[in-house]
Amino acid sequence: MQGTGNRLRGDFAGRDQIIHNIRHGDARTLVVLAVVAIVLAFAVYGGVQAVGGLNSGGASGQPGIGASPRGATDRQGGTGTSPSAPKNTVLWTVPKRPWPFSPPVVSGGRVYYLVSNEPAGIELMVVDASTGAVVPEFTARLDPNSLPGPLTVADGRFYLVDDNGVLYAGDDKRILWRYSTGAKILSPPKPTVADGTVYFGGSGVSHELHAVDATAGTERWTFTAKSRISTAPAVSGGVVYAGTDDGDLYALDAVTGKPLWTFPGGEGFFHGAPVVAEDTVYIAGDKGTMFAVDKTRGTKVWTFHAEGDAEGLSRYPLIFGNTVYFGGDNKVFYALAADTGTKRWSVTTGGSLARSPVLADGIVYFGMWFGKLYAFDAVTGKEVWSHTTEGELPQDPAIGEGTIIIATRNENKTEGHLYALRR
Repeated sequence: MQGTGNRLRGDFAGRDQIIHNIRHGDARTLVVLAVVAIVLAFAVYGGVQAVGGLNSGGASGQPGIGASPRGATDRQGGTGTSPSAPKNTVLWTVPKRPWPFSPPVVSGGRVYYLVSNEPAGIELMVVDASTGAVVPEFTARLDPNSLPGPLTVADGRFYLVDDNGVLYAGDDKRILWRYSTGAKILSPPKPTVADGTVYFGGSGVSHELHAVDATAGTERWTFTAKSRISTAPAVSGGVVYAGTDDGDLYALDAVTGKPLWTFPGGEGFFHGAPVVAEDTVYIAGDKGTMFAVDKTRGTKVWTFHAEGDAEGLSRYPLIFGNTVYFGGDNKVFYALAADTGTKRWSVTTGGSLARSPVLADGIVYFGMWFGKLYAFDAVTGKEVWSHTTEGELPQDPAIGEGTIIIATRNENKTEGHLYALRR
């Protein structure tokens, strides 16, 4: 889940000759150096670390008509416009039914998401990220009698947990393995994959955090917390961080599961998931407080309480450079200084903003539940554009190559769209 900045590296050959040319006013050398300076400036700006919403970061892009797998006529691929269209233009859409059930995940030139396809139940769907066409060879099947949670995709495999307490791993062709916790999970959380291990909690009768070998599907260790772990853990520097419904934030050794420290938040972390950036863990509480905790000592760095009726904040805060971005169901979107918690800017909108933001090329994107997607300058908070959808935006958006991908549904939860906008 953690993003890493890109760095421009390289050595210039013939350094002395270049210096000589500069001193003697060689025009070609001066032009080359000017171009290099521009590239370096762009690399430094673009290389600032962006961490947060699991769908943050570049991936793959998105128009056309695709094949329909298993003869399902409602699964025709995307239709849309030219990829050179202006910003905030719909490039492709996947038809209304089945409607998206989970946040889209962009990986390896594909978009993975779960759909509600009655009467078959919840199914996994994969489309080409550049065209919206359904991937016809994708034939993996889930248990039709289970209710799966959000997807994680890593190294060409997908991972998810269902309400029967089963962790699935699969690829394009089949389910590779299943790992059963032996306990029901009321609201299956998103698993986290790091260093060959899958980590996930359980929000049912079990208070366990599981570590499972990502290749073999065998248990590595299990840790029992004081209360349920309902959100995805974060992994950084050999440490797993997980929040509980009762408001404890745990740090565990990623290899052994041994507890390193516990931070008592004082309010639950049922909705908020930890995000790690630099030396700090950020996590949203259930009563409108954003916490910043020292990741080594487990001590409070700062707290910020959103004003008004803000019990729900973004599940995954976004950290870009030295700024933390998140929204709340008080209709306000915030940008705070990551080191102090001081407000840099905020924007008030017309609806709940508890969706998690994503960022690309210095623009932060966040959705309003009642059908509006915003694009704001990450530094100034100035609105770049907004897009009104045909229905609700119940899922977090995802970043593609030159696109932002969103999933909508109508109020009756009977149909919805997955579509790509040019960003």
